Amino acid sequence: LYDTMTKRVEGSDETGLIQVLSYLNPVVIIDESHNFEADLRVDMLKAINPCFILDLTATPRKKSNIISFVDAMKLKRANMVKLPVIVYNHRSTSDVITSAINLQRSLEQKAIALEADGGRYIRPIVLFQAQPKTADDNITFDKIKKQLTDIGIPEEQIKIKTASKDEIKNTDLLSRDCPVRYIITVNALKEGWDCPFAYILASLANKSSRVDVEQILGRVLRLPYTTKHRDDLLNLSYVFTSSDDFRATIENIIDSLNRAGFSKKDYRVAEAVPAEAQPQPGSTLGLFDNPEEQTEQSDAPTTGKTDDLPEIDSEAIKEAISNPMPRTTSELETFARQESENYDKQMEVAAKHDDGIPNDLKDMVDQYPIKEFFREEAAKIVLPIFVKRVNQGSIFEEEGAYVQLEKSMLNEGFDLDKQDHNVDFTRADVEAVRVDLAKVGNDEYRPERFNLSTKQLAVIKEHFISLPPEAKKEQLAAAIAKNIRFDEIAEPQIARYIKDAIKDFDSEQIADLYTYEPQTTAAIRNKIGELLGKHQKEVFKKWLDTGQIKCEPRYKLPETMTLRTISKGLSKGLYTEEGDMNDWEYKVINAVAALENVLFWHRNPERGVGFGISGYINHYPDFIVRLKSGMTVLLETKGDQLDNSDSRNKVELGTTWANKAGEQYRYFMVFEKQQMEGAITVGELLERLKEM
Repeated sequence: LYDTMTKRVEGSDETGLIQVLSYLNPVVIIDESHNFEADLRVDMLKAINPCFILDLTATPRKKSNIISFVDAMKLKRANMVKLPVIVYNHRSTSDVITSAINLQRSLEQKAIALEADGGRYIRPIVLFQAQPKTADDNITFDKIKKQLTDIGIPEEQIKIKTASKDEIKNTDLLSRDCPVRYIITVNALKEGWDCPFAYILASLANKSSRVDVEQILGRVLRLPYTTKHRDDLLNLSYVFTSSDDFRATIENIIDSLNRAGFSKKDYRVAEAVPAEAQPQPGSTLGLFDNPEEQTEQSDAPTTGKTDDLPEIDSEAIKEAISNPMPRTTSELETFARQESENYDKQMEVAAKHDDGIPNDLKDMVDQYPIKEFFREEAAKIVLPIFVKRVNQGSIFEEEGAYVQLEKSMLNEGFDLDKQDHNVDFTRADVEAVRVDLAKVGNDEYRPERFNLSTKQLAVIKEHFISLPPEAKKEQLAAAIAKNIRFDEIAEPQIARYIKDAIKDFDSEQIADLYTYEPQTTAAIRNKIGELLGKHQKEVFKKWLDTGQIKCEPRYKLPETMTLRTISKGLSKGLYTEEGDMNDWEYKVINAVAALENVLFWHRNPERGVGFGISGYINHYPDFIVRLKSGMTVLLETKGDQLDNSDSRNKVELGTTWANKAGEQYRYFMVFEKQQMEGAITVGELLERLKEM
């Protein structure tokens, strides 16, 4: 098919790999996609000609279309991360080293005690982040390593990991036999380096230097064994600095958390303050305080010299670490435990009000709460849904219990092989077409339909005509089956169904179906959909009759709604703003809201967001109306041109729901003039509502 290719990759041979990939129009998945922004990489991506790109990243670009987002609270609840981050600013680099060594030893003692009591093995590790002196990093790092050994740390416990020197290569840092407790680095520990035992990030930067922890802060966030440990201090991570410009340090840490997928809500500050301003015992700096208010701003430059090692008082450190539990470490641990408890309480509150939107994105979306004067009445509404009895228990479900009915449950007993194989392949449009994206602006494209060229059709027919009759049927059935997806039916079964449906077709008929494959595929997909829908409807009715399905009150209205577009000028909406609607829907609900006995109404969202009547179809009525009498009415509004089988299924299912839900519930489908069985006009609706 090389001759039919309409898009050529510049500089590529027509049989080159990049040209073949481009022709296949593949799905592309990019891991760590924030690193995929270089011009050469973008050019390569364009040459591949992807039909869809899925980025996986903790730091999506501003123009990204975010389809899934996991925030810190969810990660914390899943025991995947050590949060919050405890940040402590010391007076000197020596204090940073002292605190890091003492806290490491304290955490290790706690880990040993927990393991003796049935816990898992943990050996906390400190990451010492230094500044490089020259292009030859080893000079600086080797000297720091020597200073640490001079303090009394065994050499085998200290390793260097830089771009030019890697002493932890091929080392299993999680092994019980590994002695490593201290790793000296700058920014060499980036994506891909995984050590859940890393607990403490200690910056050895000069006091006048801005602390840059962006690249490696994420390396201390992973929780060992994805298990919450009984001692809270082993569920947190720690950052120690000695910066004159602590505000800049905190801002940098916030940026680092953001780039790692977290936020300013996920750290706590415990700063060492000047002696004359020492807090009273037991007091701590406030949570979420503005760092600008916590710290006097220094005139020191944000970047300092890197040609000298940071000043380290080895003798003072030796003396400090000889104390088994120095006061500073004790105070830090007390602070950390309190902040861990506070963070857990925040998680509990967030879990109770989980609306599906990650905390870090809530400020980026428009949310509208229930109006205060409707809140009490709205809380009384618990809409019934269809539930299915569990006939055979499992580890997930108890026998005899009722679970929410899913449409897929109604597939029970469906066998495509035994269904009607008579498919109507009559085409309303005899042209074969392709649909592609056409450029309409600098970065703007829209789907457009293109007629296949005579040459392309000729190539397809020439190839197909050369096959023997049975091979033609096999190939056609297999090709179409790949483009038809029903979660309930396996692809090979669909292929068998297609082959049986065309078994009596001659070669010319088969070639015709192949030439116009999109129409052929649509005909078969529609036929199978009709057969499956008919079966699901029959099973639903049977289960209703036998008591397998019933209605139970389970759905509560959410406290807030997230809306992209809103409707204005309507009274009695339940939320401070209600969702957008078309002119006909606006006209109907405006008339309903004008009725004296209507308390409030709500524009019910679709697609799994709002209240759905789930049966043999998934039906989301347009409006939920609450009357002053306590009755709840579901409304589905239809333009007169929408009188079709879908509408008939909706009105039938909605009426069934109302009958099973109870006396306090009603369902109406409303047309302007034209009627269908079970539906009414807007005039009739208003008359009935007045009498309720």
